[in-house]
Amino acid sequence: MEIQENGRMEWQRQNNYGQQNYSELGMQRYKRIIGKSMHSGDFLRQEQEAMIGCGVINKMTSLGTLNTQLTT
Repeated sequence: MEIQENGRMEWQRQNNYGQQNYSELGMQRYKRIIGKSMHSGDFLRQEQEAMIGCGVINKMTSLGTLNTQLTT
């Protein structure tokens, strides 16, 4: 009903629809770089492993992406 009244783009903007994409992308990055499973068997060590993995991802993100544009 809301989509028909306001349009799909406005509905997405009002409901923060894009936030789901960000969380899914974050999990994809984590799994691709760190791995799909935990290496530790102990839960407390798994928590530490996840925190370290997130720290690595955040550090890589803060460094930025490679700029491949040619300057003339």
